[in-house]
Amino acid sequence: MEGTLNNSGFDPRYPGENNSLLSRLLVRYRSCPETEHEQATLRLFLTCSGILYLWLVAHFNLIGTVTERAEVTKLWAQWWWPSMYFLCALVHIVSLLVKPTRLILRRNAMLFLDNAFITVLALHGGLFTPFVAFYFWIAIGYGFRYGPNWLIYSASSSIMFISLAVYMVPTWNAGSTAGFSIILSLSIASGHAYFLLKRLKLTQQKLVLKASELENLATRDSLTGLANRALLMDRLAHAITLATRKEGDVALLFIDVDGMKTVNDRIGHAAGDALLIEISNKLQARLRAVDTFARIAGDEFVIILEGVTDRQSVLNVADIVLEEVCSVTSITGQDIKISASIGIAWLSSIPRMLWKPDTLLAAADNAMYAAKRSGKNRYCIAAVNVP
Repeated sequence: MEGTLNNSGFDPRYPGENNSLLSRLLVRYRSCPETEHEQATLRLFLTCSGILYLWLVAHFNLIGTVTERAEVTKLWAQWWWPSMYFLCALVHIVSLLVKPTRLILRRNAMLFLDNAFITVLALHGGLFTPFVAFYFWIAIGYGFRYGPNWLIYSASSSIMFISLAVYMVPTWNAGSTAGFSIILSLSIASGHAYFLLKRLKLTQQKLVLKASELENLATRDSLTGLANRALLMDRLAHAITLATRKEGDVALLFIDVDGMKTVNDRIGHAAGDALLIEISNKLQARLRAVDTFARIAGDEFVIILEGVTDRQSVLNVADIVLEEVCSVTSITGQDIKISASIGIAWLSSIPRMLWKPDTLLAAADNAMYAAKRSGKNRYCIAAVNVP
């Protein structure tokens, strides 16, 4: 029900990122799911490197035999082919900006194009043989980027394509073990990467679980699971910040359960704990998902109501709290009689210069004690302009 400490009004982006179209596009590009933009950028870089390699070999006698260079020159003459792949790499980047959620279709298409591009080069053999190493980038890169299942899928696709190349290239299938060695190496490396990735995923899940447990210890009440004082103050500061930017008020209900000491003394502290849990569950079920409900002391609770435009709705919530608390008439088989004293404070009733979490909480606390002095089982509204 409550937010976490991360749900604050702080915007981590640099101010300049909102000032131009290019900045907004860069922010959108970097926010792609699973950092897919890195894969797209690397593909474009490798494509440009491959085209540069073809151009250098075709125009300069740098490496290879005359026959091998002639093969490269022939392929370079088909300029439309590398240009098409370069265009596909650009389209991938554009699709990340225009349709960032089209994950499956885009990844399958690029996986096929990557394998097809490398296979066409591998089919020419000779100076194109080094490009076979990119099968490893395709197989293992997709896996580590998108997960273990993608690793199996991409590795299987790469092995299928390289097997086709080995079968069709005469220099590889004429008794040479080079093709078989590449297939075997790719299979072993992909299998090992799969198990490493599974272990990394398991370790990551344990770390996330541990982080969640630590966050709960830092922000949650150990008995009821409600927000504790630290999270309450953070949420209250956030609510006040929003109230300064938008129309709407913030209401704070400070609740003290009357009769808790009698329950603890007569039935025991275990029964008192069970009573607090039951009260928490009852009230939490009647509040909105956007409301913050916290336990800040033994029998003291606080409710933050944000975006209040009608004060009567806050009083209705107070009536619900009184009704729900009084409805608990027994605990662990023992009859009890409890009630609630509630202090209500509105942010708009406090001078704007004093709009702080501590000030609003103190105002509601004082109103709660006023309700107790007035006979309990009621609510009292904080006086206007109290500090």
